[in-house]
Parts: sequence; C-alpha cells; structure tokens
Amino acid sequence: MAQRGEVHDSAALIVDGLSVHYGGFCAVNGLSLDLPRGSVRGLIGPNGAGQTTAFNALCGYVAPSAGKVWIDGKPLRPKSPIAAWKAGIARTFQRTEVFWTLTVREHVELANRRSVRRGLDPLRADDLLPMLRLSAVESTIAAGLPLGTLRLLEFARAIATGANIILMDEPCSGLDRQETTELEYVLREIQERLGLSLLIVEHDIEFILSIAECVFVLDSGRLIASGSPDDIRKSAAVRRAYLGGAEIDEATPLTSLT
Repeated sequence: MAQRGEVHDSAALIVDGLSVHYGGFCAVNGLSLDLPRGSVRGLIGPNGAGQTTAFNALCGYVAPSAGKVWIDGKPLRPKSPIAAWKAGIARTFQRTEVFWTLTVREHVELANRRSVRRGLDPLRADDLLPMLRLSAVESTIAAGLPLGTLRLLEFARAIATGANIILMDEPCSGLDRQETTELEYVLREIQERLGLSLLIVEHDIEFILSIAECVFVLDSGRLIASGSPDDIRKSAAVRRAYLGGAEIDEATPLTSLT
C-alpha cells in the first residue's frame, strides 16, 4: 500500500475530508478522493448529492468548512477562482459559461494570453482548435454554436489556461446520444494526447462508466462508494442511493437508474 507521501507524489489532486456547510445544512460531508496525474475519474450521485458543491469548493466559489486539498503535492486552500486557476485548476460548467459575442478563436486566445502572462506555455489556438475539431467554426461567435460545440469550446478554453487539472461539471447535459458519443471520443483522445487529469461530474451513468478509470459516488454529501466502473455497477449501496431506498433488483442495469 502506498504511503501518504507516495500518494501525494503521484497525484495531481488530493482531497482529504472536504466539508461544506450552509448554516445547519451539510452539503458535502468529509469527502476524500484522489486524481492521479494523467487519469480520468468520475464523481457521481443522485441529484443534490453534493457534486457541484464539491467542485465549487475546489475552485474557490464557496469556502470549505473543513478539509485539505493538495495540488501536485502542494497544499492548497482556494480562496477564489483566480487562486484555483493559479494553482493549475480549470473548470467547465453544467450551464455553459461563455462570452456569447466572442468567436471560438477569441475565447481560446483570451485564455491563452492570461496564461502566457503568468509565464506558462499552453497550447496556442492554431494547435488546439484542430485537435478539438473546432477549426471550421473558429470565426463563429459563441451565440451561433450548437450545445455540443459549446462543450468543446469550454474544454478548449480550459486547456488554453495552461491547467493540467480540469474539473468538468456535467459535460453531457443537454446532449443526445450521438453528441455524447462524439464528446467522449474527443475527450478521451485529447486527454491521452496531452496527459490531462480530468475529474468529471456527470448524471449520464453510461458515459461516466465508459470513460472513467475510477468512480466516486456521493449520496447526501457523503462518499458511499468508490472503485472501478465494474465495482460501481455491482454496488448495492449505489443502487440503493439511486433507487431512493426501493427494493433493489440485481438484474436492473445501473445505467437505467438515472
């Protein structure tokens, strides 16, 4: 078994005992997880389980009540989104957050310029846009793009910040099955090519069990299960969380519970 120091040395992100309270309500309760460098991991759970709140705490949008975070072995307490970005974390959102009057290229170049001013050397638009199949729409303003393309734009912008850790909040939300399949292919290809570390929150169970090497499951703010996609498929605790305490039918595929 790896010792604590060894885990820190091999991990892009370590979260230990993260909690977030809103008054008397505990939205996230003692969450611990790790994201090895160059890996893809999932964070799932029923609606309202605390996944987005955990992301908000890691990215400095809300203050954690307890817990510790390490980025590449260095302790971090993100006090703002800028602090999280400076530490090497980028993020996409469930509801697309873009500048609607800027073109695709302008989004990437804006993120890129800020990164270069920090002394980083992220991929430039000329290299990044073809990789993400965005060259054909590079002069199109964001308001004229379909949702699937906007998801790729957010991913491109995150990479252009120079971050190696990217938190993705429901990238499949609003996409049909074909669009989801295409997104998975591009994410997998680019992640492997660039060695990115991805932590993905997603309600599309089929997608997350396909793309992630390890999955963490939250229910009512608590981590109830973690393991390989096969472990999660077989977990009675996970089925119970998604079925809301109803009788568990072992023959019911987990992917049908969302």
